Amino acid sequence: MRSSGAHIDPASLAIASPEGDTLYTHVIDQLQREKLNTQVFIAAKLIASCLDEKGQITESDAELSAHLKIPERLVKEAIEIIWSLEPAGVGARSIGNCIALQLMRFDEDTEIARQIADNYLDRVAKGQSAYIKKELKCTDEQLKDAIRQIRETDPRPCAGFAVQERAQTVIPEIIISRQESGVLSVQVGESYIPPLSLNNEYNDIYKAAEDSELKGYLSVKLREAKWLIGSIERRGETLRHIAAGLVEKQRAFFEGSTKTTAALTMTELADELGVHISTVSRAVAGKYLRCDAGTFPLSHFFSRTLGVAGVLSVRCARERVVSIIDAEDKNKPLSDMAISKIMEESGCNISRRTVAKYRLELGIPPASARKQLR
Repeated sequence: MRSSGAHIDPASLAIASPEGDTLYTHVIDQLQREKLNTQVFIAAKLIASCLDEKGQITESDAELSAHLKIPERLVKEAIEIIWSLEPAGVGARSIGNCIALQLMRFDEDTEIARQIADNYLDRVAKGQSAYIKKELKCTDEQLKDAIRQIRETDPRPCAGFAVQERAQTVIPEIIISRQESGVLSVQVGESYIPPLSLNNEYNDIYKAAEDSELKGYLSVKLREAKWLIGSIERRGETLRHIAAGLVEKQRAFFEGSTKTTAALTMTELADELGVHISTVSRAVAGKYLRCDAGTFPLSHFFSRTLGVAGVLSVRCARERVVSIIDAEDKNKPLSDMAISKIMEESGCNISRRTVAKYRLELGIPPASARKQLR
């Protein structure tokens, strides 16, 4: 394979990350120290690029196999390798799975705690100790010890890889500028999509090889190189389409006539582009856009909104729920209904049931159990 005239061994190819010292590069650094065969190594790197901002994998093995065009057996093997890396819990499928992965590294018996993490975290949040003891056939002491073990884990182990730490060295993949004529110009950064091609020397060696084992080995490596080139080019093309879509949907923001972005979901843009939402989600993850208003993560231009006017994003609503609970009187924790009323007074009309949903997603127990579990 060739990039800007340099000779690169297909077996040592890496997918470039422009983000600096991020979770992605942290994972890749560890993978490079593992003794992995080429196929597993590339599969693990591709899956590492699918980690969301929480360090979790949101797609199933079958979905990853279909979208990344790699066998499901490689997906499973690569994910197990990522689970063995630091921080413990990276690559988890959920908060419960993340906690269970950390518990597996404890130097004590954590079987009950892992079962709770995998299946009964919502019951813990609701204070349903009797139900858990009946299901797991454990004693009060065993349940108490299991809860203690769970408390010693970190439900957000990847949070330390903060955006602000890489903001100083970020290289935007998309640059949108306004020309003197008023026309918006869109440029996709060359650092993200380097010119790649096969190195003819490897083709020549392959053609001249007489040893069947060597010829077979080179054949596999050349196929892998072609596949990787195609994968990078497809991702670059997807990013170009996303950039064009954002210009159309967020034109007022880029032209400077408004300081706020329009309501736009990834699902809406994916439908317009004719691709799966996960394709857009992966292309957006960890990428940045620079315009006259500044440099923003691509995720800034997408949000689910609440209310008819869409005045508050779901992300902001969750953050507000957290801030309200953090500020509550710990001796008299607020009920979901009380939180709903406080939100309503500030202009955000969400129901008690929605508050409960966000609270559970954030791993926060209800008022009746918060005092006991804090």
